[in-house]
Amino acid sequence: MIDTISTSISDLMSKPFRSVVLKSLGLTIILLAAALFAIPLMAANTGFSPFPYSDVIFAWIAGIGTFFAMSYLIVPITALFAGLFLDQIADVVEKQHYPHRPKGVAMPFASSLWVGVKFTLIVLVSNIVLLPFIFLGGLGLVLIYLVNGYLLGREYFELAALRHHNVEDVKHLRAQNQMLIYGAGLLIAFCATIPYLNLFVPVFATSLLVHIYHKTAPNA
Repeated sequence: MIDTISTSISDLMSKPFRSVVLKSLGLTIILLAAALFAIPLMAANTGFSPFPYSDVIFAWIAGIGTFFAMSYLIVPITALFAGLFLDQIADVVEKQHYPHRPKGVAMPFASSLWVGVKFTLIVLVSNIVLLPFIFLGGLGLVLIYLVNGYLLGREYFELAALRHHNVEDVKHLRAQNQMLIYGAGLLIAFCATIPYLNLFVPVFATSLLVHIYHKTAPNA
């Protein structure tokens, strides 16, 4: 596992990955910037002004709230980019590290977009349900990591494996290696909560689970 993590980190710094890393970073920053601009703007223009300068105060409150919400919801954002960039990243990993194995079949763009959106909604709803547990302190944080670790490990692995197998075979392979996949998911969930480092999570996570897939499916 340590070797696989090290290889995935090295992938991020390699020349073939630069394009997809820059695209992932760019889209993440654009999305965050758009939210930080649009939400305070809407809050300031609701037409509800109970006292002088209330629109300014509402905008500031909305801006601060959006900032903290986006830091909490960076995991669902990561999930969205998983579907969008998976095939590009997987192609680079497989060409660079597994050229002797059959090449994975990329999903059509519409399908990959739908997978990304569906994955995002699952993670988003899960994190909203878990939000009250933040008030439990350390116990709540551990629970959030455990749930996100399971979801992220499972979905990233399945997306990587579905390039080579049907759904039933993928589920069987995941069941055989669930602890390894869960461990990878926990690492991804942890990295997604670290400022700045979380911007690289979509590319790192995809690379990591593609490597894990190939190590657990020797006949792929």
